[in-house]
Amino acid sequence: MEFLAGFILGVAVVYITRLRCIPQNDAEVAVGSAIRRNFSGESYHLINNVTIRNGDRTTQIDHVLVSRFGIFVIETKGYKGWIYGNEAHQQWTQVLYRAKFRFGNPIRQNAGHVAALRNLFKLDASVFHSIIVFCGQPEFKTVLPENVIHYRNLVRYIQGFTEEVITYPQLVYAVGRIETQRLARSREVDEQHRNNVAERLGRRSKQFKRF
Repeated sequence: MEFLAGFILGVAVVYITRLRCIPQNDAEVAVGSAIRRNFSGESYHLINNVTIRNGDRTTQIDHVLVSRFGIFVIETKGYKGWIYGNEAHQQWTQVLYRAKFRFGNPIRQNAGHVAALRNLFKLDASVFHSIIVFCGQPEFKTVLPENVIHYRNLVRYIQGFTEEVITYPQLVYAVGRIETQRLARSREVDEQHRNNVAERLGRRSKQFKRF
């Protein structure tokens, strides 16, 4: 009986875990497609899946939209269910069918992405726009900054930036700089990045245990 109960519990955990998010690749494809459909021409240039070195680490960015209206740095999340969090929390919480899951604060995560890009070229901080977009029908249960949005609001949010802050030569230079500095897409690069992240998280965990 105990074995059966444990088996049922295990199956339930696996089932809920699969339900909690849509595949990351699907979420990124959906966001990239929406951007390409709505933002084209000389004023916009989309670069997907950008991995760059930042000191002795690597940074992996889902989408960078370089435009005359700023550089949009976009982090995509595929979580479903209730989402709790704010700018100050190190971790956010996802609640799905009474099960709770923790994940890193995406605002802080994307701030690191912005900082890495700023190291590539000299542009004012105001030129960069951080966006965290959630696919998968999440329901935000806490008040979040305006740049944390549902997928359905992404296009309208970007369209809200109408002031030109980058000249066309600056746009061309920024795109060229990102393309030349990004690492080639490969399994080895992805694995190296995952190892970097795991190492950083391990260090943080050890630091917290000291207190």
